[in-house]
Formats: sequence, C-alpha cells, structure tokens
Amino acid sequence: MSEYVLGPWGWVMRVAFFGVALSGAAIGHSFWREPRPLAALGMLGWSSGMVVAGLFRCDSSLPDRVRTWIGLAHDVGADGAFVAMAVAQVSGPRYGRVVAIVMVVAIVGFRLVNLAGLGQRVFATLAIGWQLAVLVRARR
Repeated sequence: MSEYVLGPWGWVMRVAFFGVALSGAAIGHSFWREPRPLAALGMLGWSSGMVVAGLFRCDSSLPDRVRTWIGLAHDVGADGAFVAMAVAQVSGPRYGRVVAIVMVVAIVGFRLVNLAGLGQRVFATLAIGWQLAVLVRARR
C-alpha cells in the first residue's frame, strides 16, 4: 500500500501517514487519561511508526528492485506500527480485541498467499475504522 508514495501523487500518501499518526497520538493521549497505559503506549508506537513510514519512502516491490536503507527504515516503521496497533487494540476497549484478531489474520493470511498488499489494505481499513470508533466513543 505504501507504494502509492512512489507515484506523482505520493505527497498525498505522506500526508495520510502524518494524519493517521496525529489521530493516533490523540487517541493515545485519551487512553493515558482513562487510564489504559498499555493501550496508550500501543498508540504511541502506532503514531511513531506512521511518522517513520511517512518520512522514509518505501522501495518498489517489483522483482528487479534494489533494496535501500530508506526503504528498510520505512518497512521497520510500518511493521512496528502494525504490531503496536494490535497491542493498543487488545489492551484498549473490549471491541478492539476482535478487530485486532481479524487484522492479524488478514496480514498473515494474505501474506501467505502472496497478496500482502490486500492484507495491508484490510489492516489499514480496520485500523482507521477502529480509531474512528474510539473517537466516537470518546465524544460520548
């Protein structure tokens, strides 16, 4: 999914990374005040990973690609963010546990059948949807 940053509209993907990081930091702050410290730390990890993923451009996934340290930094940030989001969901509100399980199954399952990009899209959709649900819950 990060390969959108390689095209002419790549700046939009970078803005999206930073926007998701900002909303994650806001949710982490609300978890800290509840108090749900593990969920807050998970959201801090999610936000940090999204910032790293936004700062460093990913490498192409084409077969003849050349791996760079910039692409590796992007991958480490994004993968760390995925793990941190699952931690936040499991230790956050109760409904997050089901979402976390579905997200992890999607990432691993689609990667096993060589459709990692589809798993990332499912994960991102559920992660952002979960963030919206948490924000709506916080407004009540």
